[in-house]
Amino acid sequence: MRVTRRGLLKVGLGLIGAGLVVPRTAAYAAAEAANDLVITDYRSVPPDWPDAHRLSITVIADLHAGGPNMGIERVR
Repeated sequence: MRVTRRGLLKVGLGLIGAGLVVPRTAAYAAAEAANDLVITDYRSVPPDWPDAHRLSITVIADLHAGGPNMGIERVR
């Protein structure tokens, strides 16, 4: 396989372009996810729960796990 100047320039410019686009796309996605994040605090105490113990419940929603490509067998 022969390396040419034109081929080297194509690869170099492609890598530079990807280096400029990918971080911005990732930053945009992170900013959008942070803006849509909803945190709600509840003070729930089950009956007979000891005062010294702390109760923490986490709910994760909107996993995008479903549809034709992600059946329940694959999620498990």
